[in-house]
Amino acid sequence: MKLVVMSLDDVEQGAIMDLQDQLVPGSTVAVVSIVEKNAMREARILCHQRSCVAIERFRFDDDDQGPNIITSEDADRAVRFCLTMAAQNVTIMVVHCAAGISRSAGMAAAFAIMLGQSDEQFFELPYCPNMKVYRSLLNAWIQVTNTRSAS
Repeated sequence: MKLVVMSLDDVEQGAIMDLQDQLVPGSTVAVVSIVEKNAMREARILCHQRSCVAIERFRFDDDDQGPNIITSEDADRAVRFCLTMAAQNVTIMVVHCAAGISRSAGMAAAFAIMLGQSDEQFFELPYCPNMKVYRSLLNAWIQVTNTRSAS
């Protein structure tokens, strides 16, 4: 699965649709949308319905501490979403946040590790991954993996 990081402006201006137009027929896209905890509205995600198979929405701030940071429940849900999309052979996972630099890069980097890919590209400019998001997802992934192994 290819991982793509975008900003809120990119998503709301149709960048996912532009990406979908370049895909070969039969390709699928899943979207992870991250907005601030107290955002007035959800992101308006423009995508072609025929190939956009799922959208998972999160609300947490771009912080390392405080009341509105990513929760363990958020991390668990994100991990399960990524693993489900991978099992469904989704072609591209778009992860977006406000600027497309920190929260989305942290989540995409963790997804890359979970999928057996390198996370290096998400640690290079213009990205500056939110390490709380990154570590929370990797910790949740370990928990999910251990639970599946014990079953």
